[in-house]
Amino acid sequence: MNAHWNAAVRLRCPACGHGRLYAQLFDMHPACLACGQTFVMGDGDFVGGVYLNYGVVAITSFILFAMMEQAGTYTVGQEVGYLMTFVVLFPLLTVRHTRAFFLATVYSTGTLPRPPGDHRPAP
Repeated sequence: MNAHWNAAVRLRCPACGHGRLYAQLFDMHPACLACGQTFVMGDGDFVGGVYLNYGVVAITSFILFAMMEQAGTYTVGQEVGYLMTFVVLFPLLTVRHTRAFFLATVYSTGTLPRPPGDHRPAP
């Protein structure tokens, strides 16, 4: 599983670790250009990546809120302003990696469809 997660950090294919996951900023390739591993999951399966991103944002924003409250140097208006900016921008910055981590997790469970003629052992 470490190899799959390392590939996710680098936004590479979880199967071979070489092909890029994204064609453009938020547009994922349908399959790996290097090995042919498909990245297309079933209908609704992308929601797992959304849940993962939501959880990361929720936990991180709670920690930031607690730190600002503990510091006691921010007004409520400042806290709300900073946190609203954070919860809008942070998901946009992390969505590519959370989708990559979710894809790596799905691949490591063996439930991601394999390309035709792929005889490698299941992960």
